[in-house]
Amino acid sequence: MNRLRDITLIIICGLLFYLVDIGSSGKLYNLCMDNLLFHLVSLTHHIYNIFLQFGWLSNDLVILCVYVVINILTMLHWITNENYCISTEIINSMCGFSRDKYFRDIWHFTGVKKFKYYIFIRYIYILITSIIAINKIKKISLQ
Repeated sequence: MNRLRDITLIIICGLLFYLVDIGSSGKLYNLCMDNLLFHLVSLTHHIYNIFLQFGWLSNDLVILCVYVVINILTMLHWITNENYCISTEIINSMCGFSRDKYFRDIWHFTGVKKFKYYIFIRYIYILITSIIAINKIKKISLQ
């Protein structure tokens, strides 16, 4: 079943990024490394983030529909929370970081978060991938 395969890949990639984040952090997470809640929020955030970045690659109707809805809800959340993610804020608070510290995700590791217009790039990416997902939904629905 493609849905199970896609969900498994998302979870595995999220877990891998979580491990890369923790493994490459050095002493960054010293204040929160012993906090189980930190690890649960961080792992969940990485899985969620992988889904936001790559869910549009699925060809499963349910996953694509959930992807579009999640993108809309995520963008609404960012807009109503001054472009901040609540999960990042929770992690930053647990670890003693400022509110402005970015989440260490794929955008961080590829250096995209260093760009001046990163937030704009993030919205454009989600808009484009949502359009792709909607087009895939239309094609699948017409079959």
